[in-house]
Amino acid sequence: MQISSQVTIASGAAFRLSSAGELIALSKPLEADENLKTILLVDDNPGVREVAAELLRGAGYRIVEADSAETALAAAAKDGPIDLMIADIVMKGMRGTVLGAALSETRPSMEILYVSGYPDEYSSEVEQQERAAFLQKPFTAPALLKAIGQLLQRAESDAVTAR
Repeated sequence: MQISSQVTIASGAAFRLSSAGELIALSKPLEADENLKTILLVDDNPGVREVAAELLRGAGYRIVEADSAETALAAAAKDGPIDLMIADIVMKGMRGTVLGAALSETRPSMEILYVSGYPDEYSSEVEQQERAAFLQKPFTAPALLKAIGQLLQRAESDAVTAR
């Protein structure tokens, strides 16, 4: 798979993903915004993490990358607000669902999107967590962006209701 991108504030982001002769172009205008939503992206596969981070930055999100659950815990301890965490469930060391449960203790309003190629094995762990959703690998860029949008919209609705 080849990826090329061009990102500029105000004029937008353009992505070109090509795989097996198939070309996908995504474009979304970006605005300079100090209130960007922050996503903690946790995946121990550097290729998957880099592609997802590039896509999400181009879509206007602030990305904090972590290559393990332990790195994610350290980043969450020192970083500012995290609106959403995307975590692979199956990683070396701590599973993504265990990481999500731990971070939910200190960040109860954080939404969580778990991703995995093994949906049947971990669905009960995901269902036990209140602010969590699941997206099966492999997924498309539009499916990922849609899932993120739905979770962030739910969080905003919950915040308005709580006021």
